[in-house]
Amino acid sequence: MATWPIDDKYVSIKENVIKPANRQTSSAGYTMSFSKGSLNKKIFTVKLSYLSKDEKDTLKTFFDDNQGSSFTLNDPDPYSTDTYEVVFDQDELSFEYIRVFPAEYSLDVKFREV
Repeated sequence: MATWPIDDKYVSIKENVIKPANRQTSSAGYTMSFSKGSLNKKIFTVKLSYLSKDEKDTLKTFFDDNQGSSFTLNDPDPYSTDTYEVVFDQDELSFEYIRVFPAEYSLDVKFREV
């Protein structure tokens, strides 16, 4: 299984915990709710910055090779050693050109735990 190739360029990390639920409203107006699963899952949104041209190319290749399949993500939290099996939660990579010489880029990436 592949591993996310760049984990030292994070400038911000957003972590959401999701646990979907089924909700129904009875004819008497009461709301009934029960979870669809037994485990919480995480969604990570990370911003990478100061990426070189080579790192940009590495990420494009990794995206092409692993879109639609799961891969390993080391926890973006620098105080954690956890790993997660994730998939891309987006259909495109959108690089922002932030500096001319040497060329540097930034990127927001979203991962969903499987």
